[in-house]
Amino acid sequence: MFRGEYKNKNFDGSPLFYKRGDSVLFHGKIYEAKDLTVSSPIENSDIWLYKGLSEIYYSDNPPLNPKVGQVWLKEGKYYSYFYDGNNYSWVEF
Repeated sequence: MFRGEYKNKNFDGSPLFYKRGDSVLFHGKIYEAKDLTVSSPIENSDIWLYKGLSEIYYSDNPPLNPKVGQVWLKEGKYYSYFYDGNNYSWVEF
């Protein structure tokens, strides 16, 4: 679930926890939590998986010339342009 901009505390000052699968925006990049954490992607890079750049392309069709890491939003679902060493593809996150 996309949780917006990374924050380390709730409105009441208590720690803000992110669970596995939560995605956040942090310093212009999107990260997904691999496990339960309160730390930022910088504080604990082993817990956060980099998913792509924060500039999001909004359209029913993917961009014509995507870059690896680019994010595309279609009908409420986020996709990142990914290269696995053999193929380029859009991967939902």
